[in-house]
Amino acid sequence: MNSAPRDDLDVEDQRTTSAEVRSMERLAGAGGRQTLTAVIRAPDGTLAGLSDTDSD
Repeated sequence: MNSAPRDDLDVEDQRTTSAEVRSMERLAGAGGRQTLTAVIRAPDGTLAGLSDTDSD
């Protein structure tokens, strides 16, 4: 969560590529898990938010 308070911690923002997401979803599917992902785009088309949930 890049927007979570970090106080004085020296932590960089987390960045995940679409290829990494696809790989994680493939691995989860191979293990019998399903992922439901919802995204929202800003008016300019950029990704503004993402939420996902997993289930067996």
